[in-house]
Amino acid sequence: MKRSDLLAKFNDRKLNNISLVYGRELLLIDDILASFKELASGSLPDFNLTIIDGQETNLEKMVSAIETLPMMSDKRYVLVKDFELFQAKRKFFNEEAESELIRLIEDMPDTALVLFVSYGDIDVKKSKLYKAISKLGDVCQVDKLDDIDLLNWCKDAFDKRGILANNSEVTYLIDLVGYRDKRSSITLVDVRNEIDKISAYLGKGNRLDKESIDKLLTNNVEDNVFKMIDMIGSKNTKMALSLFDDMLYNGGSVLGTFSLLSSRFSQILQVKALQEIKMSHESIRNTMGVQNFVLNKLIRQAKNFDEASIRDIIEFISDFDYAIKQGKIVDRLAAEILIVKASKG
Repeated sequence: MKRSDLLAKFNDRKLNNISLVYGRELLLIDDILASFKELASGSLPDFNLTIIDGQETNLEKMVSAIETLPMMSDKRYVLVKDFELFQAKRKFFNEEAESELIRLIEDMPDTALVLFVSYGDIDVKKSKLYKAISKLGDVCQVDKLDDIDLLNWCKDAFDKRGILANNSEVTYLIDLVGYRDKRSSITLVDVRNEIDKISAYLGKGNRLDKESIDKLLTNNVEDNVFKMIDMIGSKNTKMALSLFDDMLYNGGSVLGTFSLLSSRFSQILQVKALQEIKMSHESIRNTMGVQNFVLNKLIRQAKNFDEASIRDIIEFISDFDYAIKQGKIVDRLAAEILIVKASKG
């Protein structure tokens, strides 16, 4: 089901008893959550809206939330975020508990409206719960916006920030950010961050121009390194090489780029290790000493690499760095080989 079709059901109050929304576009998913909460707003939400952390719940809590009768309303709204049964790793649900929950939703009381939300991809092939919801209710994978919707979304974002933006300049910004590449892990969160940065620079009432976009996007070496890692992770070798060329054109050095790449991949490796021991987002940020927006990027990028690949890339960087300093290989050639190797890994 398309996102627009699901939102139309919300608006018409014709929502299925059970729905699932998932995908990497967090901002668009949050819009769906807001619409769901809006449905509950007119029916004593303090009593009839239950929000459940799907990583910390169990069968008893789920049954209680679904079967409890609404108060002074015909519906009870249950929102379940990041439920573990859509993922490979499980903490609170064994196969018996999963089967019991599926039996419950197959015989869902008419008084319950349940929305499962998963921020990210889910295991659609192995999750029995996913298959059950697909048969019984509505499933919506929130994909990237198409070109027209993306253009309108960006123009609306600039308008809300008091910036005058024409189609040509907005399109230029979109191309630089790299959102259109379907293989890229760049999302609307990244686009919004760039819009926030440019809007703060321009100030309310001013017009978006290409000069400002170039100044704030193409010359930021660290941002380009993040984008390069996005391209490597999505195996878009051509775009990764193009970003590298831009960095050199704007005064960057190969060894400096190697240093930043090594640092970022080491951070990605650290993020994966801390996530593996179930450390919270805030604890990871405090442990690593990075800003929240940097951590969000690292977490997103960690999904595109396994531990072995990251270690290989860090070793490649170290080997090429040494070879360049020993005069055994030309720096630019070393960087191009590195990018190709990392993208194929």
